[in-house]
Amino acid sequence: MDSCPTPAHWSEKLRPGRRLWAADDVVSDASWPTLLSESVELCTDQPDLAVAISLTHDVSADVRRYCEATLPHVGRPLILKPSTGSGAQSVACGRHAFELADATTTSVRAARPATGACLTHLFVAASNAFTFFLGQRQPALGSVRLYEFDFDGGQGRSYTPVLTVPVTLRNGEANDTCRSGRAYNSSNPSSPKPLGRRRIAMRILWEISAD
Repeated sequence: MDSCPTPAHWSEKLRPGRRLWAADDVVSDASWPTLLSESVELCTDQPDLAVAISLTHDVSADVRRYCEATLPHVGRPLILKPSTGSGAQSVACGRHAFELADATTTSVRAARPATGACLTHLFVAASNAFTFFLGQRQPALGSVRLYEFDFDGGQGRSYTPVLTVPVTLRNGEANDTCRSGRAYNSSNPSSPKPLGRRRIAMRILWEISAD
C-alpha cells in the first residue's frame, strides 16, 4: 500500500442527507466490492495509458470511442470497475473509497510501460471522496491528464481535458494544459475557453490532494 497523507474527513452527499467520510471511519469489511481490471489493446506500439474508472457508472465504451477518435498515442485503455458492477452505492464509506484508490493506483502502476515514460489519461466516474484519495496518490501515478465528460452537450457530449499534473510552470504562470495545452488568453480567439465550475472543482480537488 502506498503511503500518503489522509484528510481528517470528507463530506459526501448521500441520499437522504450528508455524511462525513474519512479513510479510517469504519473497520475494513471483506464483503465490500473490490476492483476488477481489464486491459484492451488498441495500438501496441503507443506508450500512453487511458484509465476508465467506472465506479458510479460505466464509462468504458465512451472512453474507448474517445481514445480511438482523439488520442492516437494511447496504446491501451485500462478499465476499472467494482466487482458488483457500477452504481451509486458501489462505494460504502470513506475507508472503502481509500482502499479502492489504493487498488486503482496498484492497477495503473502495473499497466504502465516498464520505462514509466508515458502519460496516463484518467477518466473518472466516482464519488468525490474516491477522487480525493486518488489525487493524493498522483506522485505514484506519474504524469496524469484528467478529463471531464460534457453532460450539458456544449462540446458534443464527449470528453474534454481539464488538468495535467504535475503542473509545469512557464514564466511564473501555471500551465493549465486544457484542450490545446495553453493557458487561457481572452485576447486570443484560438485560446482554450475558461474552465467551467465542474472543471474548477476538479482542478482544486486534485491540486489540494496532490499537494
